Amino acid sequence: MGLVNDHRDQNNQDAEGAKATPVVTLNEDQLEAANHVYGPAFVSACPGSGKTRVIVERAARLIEQGISPKKLLCITFTNKAAGEMKERLSTRLGPQAKDVYISTFHALAANILRKYGRNIGYIDGISIIDSDEQESVMSQCARQMDFDLKRSEIKGICWQLNSVRESLYKSDREFDEGFTSSYAPNIAREYMDRLKKANQVDFSGMLTETIRLLESDKETLQRLQDRFELIQVDEAQDTNLSQFRIVDLLGIHNNVMVVGDMDQSIYGWRGARYENITDFIKSTNAKVIELPLNYRSTPEIVTAAERLIRFNEGRQSVEFKTVNDSGHNIENWILDDSDQEGYWIGQKIEELMDDEGWKPEQFAILYRANAQSRAIEIGLAQRGIPYHLIGSRGFYDLTEIKDCLAMLRFLMNPQDGTALSRFINKPARAIGEVTIGRIENSARDQNISVLKALSDISNLKVAKKSAVQKSCQTIHDAFSRDFSQSDLGETLEFLMKELDYDSYLENKHLEKLADKRNNVKELLKSLTKYSLENGNDVQSYMNSISLMTTSDKESKEGSVTLMTMHASKGLEFPVVIIPSLEEGILPHSRSIAEQSLEEERRLCYVAMTRAEKRLITSRCKNKLVRRGKFLNKIKSHPSRFLFESGILEEQNEY
Repeated sequence: MGLVNDHRDQNNQDAEGAKATPVVTLNEDQLEAANHVYGPAFVSACPGSGKTRVIVERAARLIEQGISPKKLLCITFTNKAAGEMKERLSTRLGPQAKDVYISTFHALAANILRKYGRNIGYIDGISIIDSDEQESVMSQCARQMDFDLKRSEIKGICWQLNSVRESLYKSDREFDEGFTSSYAPNIAREYMDRLKKANQVDFSGMLTETIRLLESDKETLQRLQDRFELIQVDEAQDTNLSQFRIVDLLGIHNNVMVVGDMDQSIYGWRGARYENITDFIKSTNAKVIELPLNYRSTPEIVTAAERLIRFNEGRQSVEFKTVNDSGHNIENWILDDSDQEGYWIGQKIEELMDDEGWKPEQFAILYRANAQSRAIEIGLAQRGIPYHLIGSRGFYDLTEIKDCLAMLRFLMNPQDGTALSRFINKPARAIGEVTIGRIENSARDQNISVLKALSDISNLKVAKKSAVQKSCQTIHDAFSRDFSQSDLGETLEFLMKELDYDSYLENKHLEKLADKRNNVKELLKSLTKYSLENGNDVQSYMNSISLMTTSDKESKEGSVTLMTMHASKGLEFPVVIIPSLEEGILPHSRSIAEQSLEEERRLCYVAMTRAEKRLITSRCKNKLVRRGKFLNKIKSHPSRFLFESGILEEQNEY
């Protein structure tokens, strides 16, 4: 395949986040996509192929050919992506760009409902409720229907309702079958009816109510179809059924260009269907334009990624290659365990900065699960390497970790009413902020600790005094125990059990319960290890993590980036480190058990293709598992993806 322009110019101009320029250089495949005008088309864009600049350039060329900018609809997934597209198009086109409708799916749906929702029973001023409000309304419905449900059950009904609606159920039977309990469908129906009467809509409802509007109101549908003569859909592999149904309804002219990469479909767990692309191609006989040329990565990285993704069956085969010069071989390092791995990562980054001149902001560390960040954060902090997290908070900033650390803080300082207030109602104990304030005032007036004040609230003016007094006594007794012979892991584990903290996690965080519990287990493991090495002093431990909890996580310039693989999609970095490539971590143990490895393989593919110059991987021989006050080592095995990608050639090391 020949190039219209020198690839180095393309590579420099098309880095993620860079501004487009009026002078646009495209290769032959990109030109074919940018010059496409009428008829359905699918642009298969491999990682680093410059799809955003193609979308923007096509929009500009359509307008320059005389098509009204008001006739063009561009849909993407995030506000950030929509903002970047608007900025690039404005730079490329000037004032005319303001008339192009560039939006996320949810913003488009919300605007349609606000303008035309009265045609299906809404009134002006329709409001959107978030997930917390959704749970509150659902709980209210259940309560008023005489159901006494736990918070976890309410969250489950919300989750199932969102899923069944976005799957576009066609009958009452299909609706009912979307729930795991017999009573849930009636509660969900009451919830939807209540929202409608309150002139409210939730996030899933924005999509499904827009579909209901378009399918039932032919006049509005015709008006919108006439408005949007040409439609572009970015990241099509991430669409769910309801989102693609909106595209089907609006795209009556059949002038829809879908852009995406089925090999980068990594959100199946939230309803995304890469099959939407194959369905689109088949139903419309769409023209397929491939962008197989990667401008981002070295041949070594591209070759390994392509070898890996070939193991997925049923994918559309695309020749994936790069014009970039050869670089470093992909590295794979073996460490003893995750703590040693975290230390090694800090050491490796420091070595590369000293020996090769890399800057901290040129590194990204991509991991499968948030719990993996703890050892990495410690390893970087030990070397004095600044870092920040994208797409998730730091390990010690996670809600459940801060709750647990608050328990240790209160144990260390029984005067710390702020620490107490963080966990005292997790789970709920009917001890409100006013009551906590009165307990603190009582402690101050009597010159005693807040812990001591919990043991006697008889003189306080408190509603439901007997229940509150019982709860306060439980907390007092838990923190009054002698922990001098217990390691820190045992101490926290005891406090969590006495305070019934796990039931709070179960009721409040059902959808992420496994991750929350894993994060807590990771904290318990680190506490046990700290005690084994340094003794059982709580204050000493809290001081040891103060650097990580007080560091500037917001700054990006001059700091290493840490993020999950899911959060890395769409980004790129000169040096990428992927730790813990082990069976059970990546691929995840759940995927192995369910024999659903293809999305895990795509996730690894996405992570590998974020790297521009260097890709460094690591794995551990052992996994640390905490049992009581001891840490046991369980043998780990290298990820099958290391062999499938060719990073490792032999499967006989273990």
